[in-house]
Amino acid sequence: MFFKNLSRFSLLSVFLTIITLSLFNPSVISASSNAYDLISATDLTRDGKLAGSGNRVLMIEFSSEDCGYCSLLEEEFLKPMLRNSEYDKKVVIRSISLSDNDTLIDFKGNSVSASELAEKYGVYVTPTLLFLDENGQEVSDKLVGIWSVDFYGSFIDERIDSARR
Repeated sequence: MFFKNLSRFSLLSVFLTIITLSLFNPSVISASSNAYDLISATDLTRDGKLAGSGNRVLMIEFSSEDCGYCSLLEEEFLKPMLRNSEYDKKVVIRSISLSDNDTLIDFKGNSVSASELAEKYGVYVTPTLLFLDENGQEVSDKLVGIWSVDFYGSFIDERIDSARR
């Protein structure tokens, strides 16, 4: 009955609106963007072996949930690096949240909390990027904080290239 009172133009408008909304459904968009989400570190022994198998660096981001700079680092630099296939040959990227303080496996196969691991590497500020070899040794200077968006990408690249030499 409702459709009987609508003109053809109105019916067409309703139909096009429904199609448009279904095409641009946010859940569809977010599902496809998840392919390039950061992977949380759970087993550094495994991640180290993965990095070592291809002369790659293991880059670990230490972050916290309420850190706006961490979100900036992830959105502006880390996620674009995940989408760029050139970085697949150079780096394995992992993230550790200090907010969750999850337990993970360290490079020696021991169970350790995120805060214990952060303390071991001298991480006291988020975000911090570590550049490690397959055994968990720092092979380049860590990047603490984010102070210059314009140059930060080149700082990351320099650390990765330096670590691979």
